[in-house]
Amino acid sequence: MPVMKEYSIFRKSILGISAAVAAGALIFAPLPAEAGKDRLEPGRTLSGNYLAGRHAQARKDLSAAADFLGAVLKKDPETPDLLRRTFILMAVEGRMKEAVELARRLLKAKPNSPVAHLTLAVNDIKRGRFAAAQKRLKALP
Repeated sequence: MPVMKEYSIFRKSILGISAAVAAGALIFAPLPAEAGKDRLEPGRTLSGNYLAGRHAQARKDLSAAADFLGAVLKKDPETPDLLRRTFILMAVEGRMKEAVELARRLLKAKPNSPVAHLTLAVNDIKRGRFAAAQKRLKALP
């Protein structure tokens, strides 16, 4: 009889461990591909878009952060810190067309921005303007 009792305890333990592993697998399972389709679009207000962008950045959703802060920048194009933050997000997200344009604007506001200079140097190299890229790289602050 004691062997049967030990077997029962062992069986219950295995079932409990299996249930815990299955629950853990469900908790940490990747989201379905459709999860990204529910993205929010930038709203109409400056403050709402700014807060949504900062929240998205804090949650490491850099694509959404770039979208929201890009919308803010369209309504408030003269704020240097917003310009810098949006430029960095666009560059990190690989949106180089937007990043290059923002890098040019940023250098007008903050001429000693090394990341903006590097972005424009890479753009020069990509376009075959090697002398311009070399000049820009030598002048890095």
